[in-house]
Amino acid sequence: MKSAALCVLLLFVAVELEAATASQKGQVPFSVTTRLDRTAIWVGDSLEYTIQVIHPRSVQFVVDDLKKENLSLPPFVLRAVRAEERDWRDDRKLFEVVLLLTTYESGKPELVVPPVALYYFRRDGTVSEKEARAQAIRIPPQKIALRSTLPGGQQPRLREFKQIQPVEPTYAIGALVLGLIGMGFVGSRAAARLWHAVHRDKAIKRPVSRRVRERWVHEGLQRIRLMAKEPPKDPQAFYAEIGQFMRQYLTEWLNVEARGLTPGEAEQALHAAGYNGAFAQRVRTVLEQCEEAQYGKKEGGPAGNGQHQTSLLDSLEQAIKMTPRAR
Repeated sequence: MKSAALCVLLLFVAVELEAATASQKGQVPFSVTTRLDRTAIWVGDSLEYTIQVIHPRSVQFVVDDLKKENLSLPPFVLRAVRAEERDWRDDRKLFEVVLLLTTYESGKPELVVPPVALYYFRRDGTVSEKEARAQAIRIPPQKIALRSTLPGGQQPRLREFKQIQPVEPTYAIGALVLGLIGMGFVGSRAAARLWHAVHRDKAIKRPVSRRVRERWVHEGLQRIRLMAKEPPKDPQAFYAEIGQFMRQYLTEWLNVEARGLTPGEAEQALHAAGYNGAFAQRVRTVLEQCEEAQYGKKEGGPAGNGQHQTSLLDSLEQAIKMTPRAR
């Protein structure tokens, strides 16, 4: 009985020793190092989190899972991730992962970067195909301090009440007076510009003395008489001069704008201004004769007839004599 119990005990010890040996063979020695590029951050700052794993050459890490879409590290936002593997000393390799993080969390003194899982599998002949399935290394969480722009050691809430400093009445009245003075200055400048813009195009017509107008009429008639005595090469110039003189005479002497009117329209303008019909009719006759001589048919026409020019000059002088007193 004792020998049977002893055999069972020896068999149990042998099984345990074999399991321990297999467990030691299945374990892979890793050297994990983590590093943060700063010890504290402000809200919205970027943080670089580096993970380095030194491992045997028989271990290969899975890089396809290390993507922005697959990693979630609240309360941090993953902006970029970079993973690379390179040779290390003593027949080992270095696997490095760099995470670029940022956060918009506030109201806490510190934040914690969640743990990260790195998956790997072994490629050697010491393990079976079942043992070659992917395994994971769990990187422990990391703490980092969070700074705030709020004053005070206890970081008061954003909507915490703060007492408003009183304003002295003297300063308030002075600011009000200066504001009113500035507004008055700006308003006066704007009103002046508006007035100039409204009255800019209105020309101020200065009245001409009677003596100046009489001298202008006398000089104009003298010029027309000389043209009648010495006919120019172009007979129509005489009639054009008379028509222009008559329209300018009505405009300057009687204040009836007739420089762009036909003979009929000039007569109507004189009637509208209150001048008698005989004078208006005489003006129309003179203007019609001038236009007939300028633009009428030239076959047997009066354009080169000296007698007709003399008759037209007499009609012009009679019309000027019939001119009523300017209003």
